[in-house]
Amino acid sequence: MFLIIINLLYHKRICQKSLFFIFFVDQFGIKEAGRSSQTESHMYFAESPSASQPFVYCEYSPNRNSAKAKELLAGFSGYIQTDSHGTYEYLGKKKDVIHLHCFAHARRNFFKILKKLDTEKTNTKSKIKGSITAASLRFIQALYKKEKRWRKQNLTPEQIYEKRQKESIPLLNSFHKFLKERHKKIPEDSDLYQAVNYCLKHWKGLTNYTRDGRLDMDNNSIERQIKHYAVGRKNWLFSVSPTGATTTAIYYTFVLSAKVNGLSPLNYLKYIFRKIPTAKTLEDHLALLPWNLTPEQISQKAI
Repeated sequence: MFLIIINLLYHKRICQKSLFFIFFVDQFGIKEAGRSSQTESHMYFAESPSASQPFVYCEYSPNRNSAKAKELLAGFSGYIQTDSHGTYEYLGKKKDVIHLHCFAHARRNFFKILKKLDTEKTNTKSKIKGSITAASLRFIQALYKKEKRWRKQNLTPEQIYEKRQKESIPLLNSFHKFLKERHKKIPEDSDLYQAVNYCLKHWKGLTNYTRDGRLDMDNNSIERQIKHYAVGRKNWLFSVSPTGATTTAIYYTFVLSAKVNGLSPLNYLKYIFRKIPTAKTLEDHLALLPWNLTPEQISQKAI
């Protein structure tokens, strides 16, 4: 019961945050009535990079449709960054939500093409360097270099916002013009056409990061959190049932949230399991959330 209560508290906090990254990962091997064991299931991951109360929330879903996304994000308003899957298209139509797409995905498309060009013997270095692919990557890399420099300088979100207005937006406008001018000249059945089309189709979402200095160009942060799950999944291979998958999601919510709050996941789990029997009120449960605890409180000596 404690696990369910705490997980509901996490879910509730999604609606109280103004900035979120969200992603999904495939999950196979769920035994469920009426479904093949090979039917694709999913885990949704959401992260709030709040400075005071950061957390990662994980939830199992038997499918990847907009219904689950709408349920997960019910009541949410603010900025949200996702991949380009159709599941999230409805977000762009909500007046109280500003939907961001991921520049890392756009960059990845061009990288794949560049690698392919490198393997083709007929392509010289100068030919590759002068290609639309290489030019597009130079635009994107220039944008990322600016972001990296400003982060290293420890600029405030307000200062980063100002920098983006003066430096990033003009560069983005040049990149957009470059892509539009070349788009119609590229064969539609080519990978390059798809890469360019991806950028143009999602341009608003890709550039919305310039609206607030707290925002990132990509959702790599949540992808890093997902890697923990992906590595674990290779060891257990599958969840036997929807109940097992849901329990896995709850535990990953605890473990990953402990990590982003600077806590040892093992010590955190030991601590809350010892405190569960005495947690009676809502305040008792809230006190066990990772951002309300310190490493000293949950250390082996304290336990």
